[in-house]
Amino acid sequence: YRIQQVPDMAFKLTIIIYELPFANLNQRLFPRLVSVMQCFTFKGDKKDPIMSGTPTIRQIADKNDLAGIMDRLTHCLSEAFYNDPYYVYIMQNNSKRRSQLIWWFRILLTYGIRNGLIFVTSDLKGASIWFGPEKPTLDNIELALSGLIYYPFKVGFANFLRMLDVSTQWEKIHLKQPKRNYYLMVIGVDPAYQRKGYGSLLMQNVLNKADQEGVICYLETVTAENLLFYKKHDFIPIVDKSFGGTNRYWILTRRLRIQRKL
Repeated sequence: YRIQQVPDMAFKLTIIIYELPFANLNQRLFPRLVSVMQCFTFKGDKKDPIMSGTPTIRQIADKNDLAGIMDRLTHCLSEAFYNDPYYVYIMQNNSKRRSQLIWWFRILLTYGIRNGLIFVTSDLKGASIWFGPEKPTLDNIELALSGLIYYPFKVGFANFLRMLDVSTQWEKIHLKQPKRNYYLMVIGVDPAYQRKGYGSLLMQNVLNKADQEGVICYLETVTAENLLFYKKHDFIPIVDKSFGGTNRYWILTRRLRIQRKL
């Protein structure tokens, strides 16, 4: 059975066994089924269980590994970024944005597995895409050939120009940074799982690696809440500007954290 089916099955069997007239059977099986159910907590409908405890993080090994979880990851990221100011700005049709985001992240994940590092939580409720340190900037030609060339037809020409304007600003700033850096292009967590430590877990592997290698980390963000989150992980804003008239964005870098033995 898929893991999603286990709690629901245990719940139903528990009720059935509890109502059986055989007292001895009740005493033996009921506590065991209750212990199975205690391994899970439920959010909303009991068909959408959340494993109790903190998830683990793993790196996606290759394109075959990614293919097996692509649909779940693109769904997760489309939910995570549906109300993100940047994506609201470059995908302005609310009714189509979710499907457009799924298309968008499928391209970024495919590009990411070829050229970067992808980390996911064990429950596939969060993911991050990193590039670097040798080649942290994006290859626009390869991205276009990966599918972004269809952006004007998929999302609209006006939205394409908005995306191009903002991404060009960000790229120019990135190119002024030290040549070797780790670039956090995407980090997203399903809204139902946010503020539970998933974001920190999705960054920690590369942050540790950057410290060991003496390499800076770099990212862009468009919300004040995320700005505070990144500051807690030693990121410092180096640019504070606006896009689309009223939206703000920040560019942040993280320098080497010097670790001293006590």
